[in-house]
Amino acid sequence: MNPSDLWRKLSTAYEVQLPEQNSTLKLRLSGNWSAAVSLKHKIGSYGSYIWGAEVAEIGSKNNVRFGVQVDLNL
Repeated sequence: MNPSDLWRKLSTAYEVQLPEQNSTLKLRLSGNWSAAVSLKHKIGSYGSYIWGAEVAEIGSKNNVRFGVQVDLNL
């Protein structure tokens, strides 16, 4: 296996709980030149929403993806 192939498979993630805001922040960095961030916020007993964004192929194509997910407790 080529050492650069091994580097591309590496990734690291970091998660921070923000209890004052009822939120969780997640960061992820990957060896394939991508970075992502997401923020999950609880809406009381009604559910939660997640906002996320990713930048892939940083430095060459800079592909950007983002989205929102809403989970409701009905």
